[in-house]
Amino acid sequence: MEKKTEITKHRRDKLLDGILKKFFTPGEIEKFNRRLLSAKQTSSRVKLSKAASQKEKETYKHSEIDLLLTYAQKIFEKPKYLEFLLQLGKYCVTTGNHNQALFILENTLNETKGKTCFEKIHADASLAIGEMYSRQSLWKLSIQYIRKARILYQKINDILGCANTENLFGAIYIERGDFLRSINYFEKALSIAEPLRNLEFIGKVEHNIGITNTNCGNYDTALTYYKRALVSFKNVGNIRELANVYLDISALYVQMGLYERALKELEMGKNLAKTINFKQALGSSYAWKAFLLVKLKDFNLAETIADEALEIYNKINSKIGIADIYKIKGIIQRNLKNYFLAEHYLLTSLRINKEIKNEWNGAEAEYELGVLYLEKEKLSEGKKHFLIALKYFKKVKAKKEIEEIERQLKNIFAF
Repeated sequence: MEKKTEITKHRRDKLLDGILKKFFTPGEIEKFNRRLLSAKQTSSRVKLSKAASQKEKETYKHSEIDLLLTYAQKIFEKPKYLEFLLQLGKYCVTTGNHNQALFILENTLNETKGKTCFEKIHADASLAIGEMYSRQSLWKLSIQYIRKARILYQKINDILGCANTENLFGAIYIERGDFLRSINYFEKALSIAEPLRNLEFIGKVEHNIGITNTNCGNYDTALTYYKRALVSFKNVGNIRELANVYLDISALYVQMGLYERALKELEMGKNLAKTINFKQALGSSYAWKAFLLVKLKDFNLAETIADEALEIYNKINSKIGIADIYKIKGIIQRNLKNYFLAEHYLLTSLRINKEIKNEWNGAEAEYELGVLYLEKEKLSEGKKHFLIALKYFKKVKAKKEIEEIERQLKNIFAF
């Protein structure tokens, strides 16, 4: 009986496993595991430190993707290979492996460029690159690729593709804090896709509308949209989107002060994200847990969790996430009365948000700086930051934030 090597016991995340089962027969998967992956494994291993072991896992995953591409190219016909290339590129976007994702998706574009029979794949690859750049707050590049995809979708009359581009444009404007503009894109996306009755797509748009309403303080409306999105994603089995929605519901409950509910939803989102190695969602889960711990005044644990989130965000180059963590770390240090460090964390958050033109998060950093300077009795500095934040929150009609800043301004005038 053949001795099982460590590699034949290898467990892939559910997302990659699903892609392989879609394209390969069980026999082809077994052959790949046994003949290719097992050849990389030695019988004796030196025990590694935790950091070195993690680095080895990342290198192994990268190598597995490379080997899969070669294996697929060898056994698939061109159309099937290009579709596999596209799905693997999208997978790398989800797992935050952006360098490999870009290599694979750009290769997909090169292989399909100018070929009428592959215009759909070309458009899908462009859209995937646009999504990847949006996560890194590289808005100009992101919009460039999304527009390219939209032109092709319109040419081939791909209704769902056109609707997806409008939804992604809307998501970009959420990230930049332009909620009125984002809603216009979401309404257009729903209008385009209405004849299709596509549950998964409708769920994506409803989720984004929920985020917009959360930011505007319309919590009941937001929760309604989130719950509708959950039903859609459960029906189609989309783990990636389910993880996102649970985390956003958690964020909503934090803002409503319902911390036990928030923790429950957060754990559900984090556990789902782990099953598919969804790095962006994992980073978000740590970020929201750190913020929740701040609310519960467990500042030391909050700092540790925030550092976990920062490590993930740095790996996937999520500028929005990095800026958010510096804001949380600034709040933590302010509560610990380490004002010098708090100020530098918050100013760093503000700087990054200005660089990526994220007005919402920038206004939040301005507000937290206002609180800091109020505590330090630097009233003119505090007032300046409060008024900057207030101007933006009034523009987007964020009721809760407006009320809070006006309350803080009253404190300043009471001195």
